[in-house]
Amino acid sequence: MSEQPRQPAQPLPVGRTGVRETDDVAAAAGRFVKAVGKRAAGGDPDALPFLVELGDLVEQQLAAAVLELNTRYGWSWAEIGRRLGITRQAAQQRFGR
Repeated sequence: MSEQPRQPAQPLPVGRTGVRETDDVAAAAGRFVKAVGKRAAGGDPDALPFLVELGDLVEQQLAAAVLELNTRYGWSWAEIGRRLGITRQAAQQRFGR
């Protein structure tokens, strides 16, 4: 993505590092998930539960992050939906309390 990240309504907590580190960690996590998927697709069915667990963890963390952006930092459901590629209503239905 070429657009600049939006600044939150309030500063991030002290001790948080920059966006670049977050991008690197996300990229590494993606490589890890792909490796586990390749392991399963390569004939190791024991890797399938790991993929399910990783998917569940991603969903939990996504829900927690969206809720924080909305409640703590004041991001609108429209902005959250836009970032996720869904409508405001879909974002609110999926992640709202």
